[in-house]
Amino acid sequence: MWKVDYPYWDDTYHTFCHVLTQMDAETADSVLLDEMVYLIARDNEAEGFIQETISHPDWFERLCCHAAASNENEVQWQFTAGITRGVML
Repeated sequence: MWKVDYPYWDDTYHTFCHVLTQMDAETADSVLLDEMVYLIARDNEAEGFIQETISHPDWFERLCCHAAASNENEVQWQFTAGITRGVML
């Protein structure tokens, strides 16, 4: 996993989680949503970002809709798997 060698991966993960807990999903603009979708897509092996997102239904719904319109194939299947694991929108 390349992320293990990325020196700021843990900081990035903690910042992502901070956004989920401290910001209302409805106030997120497209730039923030793009960045969050990008990070979820990059974390397609460990799936830590999508797991955190699943625990925040408002964010899951908002990011799922945004991911559906993106070209990030690696993020689309993660949201599909999240839905099939019982996350209801």
